[in-house]
Amino acid sequence: MKTKNAIAILFPSIIMMLITVFSFSNDRMKEYDKMGLLILALLLIFPILFAIQGVIIGKMKLNVFLSLGISAAVFTFLSLICLNSSALFYCVIYLPLWGLGYLFGRWFYGKSKV
Repeated sequence: MKTKNAIAILFPSIIMMLITVFSFSNDRMKEYDKMGLLILALLLIFPILFAIQGVIIGKMKLNVFLSLGISAAVFTFLSLICLNSSALFYCVIYLPLWGLGYLFGRWFYGKSKV
């Protein structure tokens, strides 16, 4: 696997792990700041990451199931270990956003080459 393909597949997973580990391990932040960062990540950053990954995968025409599977598995792991299982509900939001990003990437970049 080429390096740019691996980066395109893994970048949301790496950023999700970094944000989650940072919000749970930083002792210098106040508790409400940690929760604010985590809520911001759940409601804004993670969905944007999924959508951007969908666009990139659609543009580069990479393996759909591998990229979506890795991102969903990492989010599920983080939800069960660091958060609680109620955070798994956000997959209902993230997966369609990934699909919309993928369709947009295929449509927009496929259309511009013609």
